[in-house]
Amino acid sequence: MIKKSFLYFTNLLEQEGLINEGAIFIDGTKIEADANRYTFVWRKAVEKYHEKLKAQAVELYDELIAKEVVKAMAKEQVQTSQGLAELAQETEAEIEKLTEEIAREPKAIPGGSPRKARRRGLKKLLHKLRKDYVPRMKKYEEAKAIFAGRNSYSKTDHDATFMHMKEDHMRNGQLKPGYNIQVATTDQYVVDFALYPNPTDFKQYYIPYTMYEKEQTRKYKNDPSKLANWFYDEQDDYYLDQNGVRFSFKYYSRGKDKTTGQGRYNPNWQYLKEKVKAVLQSPEGSHIYRMRKYDVEPIFGHLKNVFGMRRTHLRGKKKVETDVGIAFMMMNLSKYWNRRWSKDQFCLSEKKKTVKQLKLRVS
Repeated sequence: MIKKSFLYFTNLLEQEGLINEGAIFIDGTKIEADANRYTFVWRKAVEKYHEKLKAQAVELYDELIAKEVVKAMAKEQVQTSQGLAELAQETEAEIEKLTEEIAREPKAIPGGSPRKARRRGLKKLLHKLRKDYVPRMKKYEEAKAIFAGRNSYSKTDHDATFMHMKEDHMRNGQLKPGYNIQVATTDQYVVDFALYPNPTDFKQYYIPYTMYEKEQTRKYKNDPSKLANWFYDEQDDYYLDQNGVRFSFKYYSRGKDKTTGQGRYNPNWQYLKEKVKAVLQSPEGSHIYRMRKYDVEPIFGHLKNVFGMRRTHLRGKKKVETDVGIAFMMMNLSKYWNRRWSKDQFCLSEKKKTVKQLKLRVS
């Protein structure tokens, strides 16, 4: 419903000519989630303890096999919660069988009953399986599914990821659960938005190629080791570095090259880079690129300072999308009303001036 409302509102703006259809500006900001700050779950810690538990499960399985309690099972199956649950069931069945056999034994056996000793050992293993191994294995498997490629999540909001925030009052680099909001704007109207778990924008909609900003620095342009700073002869197809060493074309290759003294040149990638660079450095491209600073950046300032949304009010990605979407639509409607009101006031003042001029002419 929220996404459809943005589509309808954008169509309305296009019909009234209030937005520029030639360019859309995309940027992101991080907002703190409505989750407890110290409820973090780290992927590396889970993976570490998960591997330890798998090794312990295999050791316990080998012990049960040696005691001829369970049937043979693949090691990969033993290292899952379902496999451990099957081991617990088979161990429990063996204990029940021993209990029936013990009931038929005489009460006094010299040296003690070997079945009772075997049952005590199996009960300890069953307790370890039921109370420790199976619950922990389920917990680690659930955590692995929740991570979904992330490095962390919050116990009170599984969709939130821990990341550095700009608002660091303690100045200790504390990680807080949050979301990365990517916004597409035109003429300071939000036309679309999305939530992502990544703390940076490089994995989302970074429009220039990743090295563009770095290639514009003085350090990169003066670096003699960069292929872009070498002389290229198109006729003979060779590069000449700043030391006068000639690098001729050898052969086309695909793969990773870790040796020194050679350079890799991808014609398709180089062509696309030059094409993007030409567009960005053209007068029109430079103008559009500069517009991004005052088109999309004020949106985040209004969201956090004017509307006071520095933290989400709901938990879960879908609910947070609804929460943020309502805030963005409120901003759009407020801006739309202010522009329409100022336009109507301007038209009204022009009409009053025209009426006064007519009165003066008649008199």
